Amino acid sequence: MKGTLAGIVLILVGGCAWCSPPQVEQWTPSSMLKVHWVGDVQVSPDGTRTLFVAQEPVIDGDRKSWVYVIYLATNDGKESVQMTTGPFSSISPRWSPDGKLFAFRSDRSGHNNIWVMRSNGGEAWRITDVDDVGGFKWSPKGDSIAFTAPPHNNSTATSDFKPTIFGIEKAGGYQLWVVPIDGSHNIQAAQQLTSEAYHVSANLYGNSGILGDIDWSPDGEEIAFTHMPNGEFNAWTTADIAVVKIKTGAVRNLATTGASEMAPMYSPDGSQIAYLASDDPPSWGQDYVIRIVPAAGGKARDLSPTFSREPVLLGWSASGRDVLVSESRHTTAAMYALPVAGGSPRTITSSGLAGGDGDWFDCLNSTRTWVGFVCESSDSAGA
Repeated sequence: MKGTLAGIVLILVGGCAWCSPPQVEQWTPSSMLKVHWVGDVQVSPDGTRTLFVAQEPVIDGDRKSWVYVIYLATNDGKESVQMTTGPFSSISPRWSPDGKLFAFRSDRSGHNNIWVMRSNGGEAWRITDVDDVGGFKWSPKGDSIAFTAPPHNNSTATSDFKPTIFGIEKAGGYQLWVVPIDGSHNIQAAQQLTSEAYHVSANLYGNSGILGDIDWSPDGEEIAFTHMPNGEFNAWTTADIAVVKIKTGAVRNLATTGASEMAPMYSPDGSQIAYLASDDPPSWGQDYVIRIVPAAGGKARDLSPTFSREPVLLGWSASGRDVLVSESRHTTAAMYALPVAGGSPRTITSSGLAGGDGDWFDCLNSTRTWVGFVCESSDSAGA
């Protein structure tokens, strides 16, 4: 495992340097409001700073709610700055490749759109004008952002939502878009890349965390993505993977077996794509393996199975010799390196702590050198 990662940034839920839990004898609703829940830990490309999301209470007269705000901290633990404020939530912070900017999602305009801010502070500006951004990812050069959103003739009005036993699920189909980053602070015209009769997913697993169902090729010419017939909760069992050419919009299938296939991630040299594949046919036990296929198409092969067979795909190591995953092991969290050439998983780290909220997974930075994650302990307030 030597050389696989330069380091790991760990933030303990309920007890980081900037939000020590209250010293109280009895746990009350009031004391609960003083503990900041954190997640979505994103390490900068150079490994010196970290963006993360904190949940904070908003009490304004009769209005009582929770909002998500974004913080920026130095990795030496000496400084932490709140970058966004309420009353609207800001989530999914993602660094630009050069680390000078970061993008995030917010509904401050009335709809969920992409906003951009300089990493040294200042006012954020909106770059999209759509009904709802499902997820997004910077291009390798940082000159554009791919995202998912409904087509203009299929808004996310109330009629497009339907209740299920699991809550409200979006039934409409989202498509894949690209918006340029030209240095101005203006809303940009976005290009719709796909128009097929399916739903393009950008956060099928990971919720507000990974957003790992779309990935750019290293040369910036293609995007691999996960798609399903629709966005309903049960549709994950039919997930497949396709690739679209940016210049032409031509779409080709990459993984279309009876398994549920999702979270495609290009190797550093762009020659292979790793992805998550379920058992075939998919079961609600969700027995997964990491599968690799040539980026140009061809026969796929499985890497060695993980302990719980529920891996979260983080990405490739910088050398391209390993695929990095995380998953729970008994009651704790661990990260593993799966050798591409074959062989048993190698343990990168086993924190001995429980994983954080299930909606927020470990996040590999763009240079593949650092992983940020959240853990919690029943007997430690953190540091």
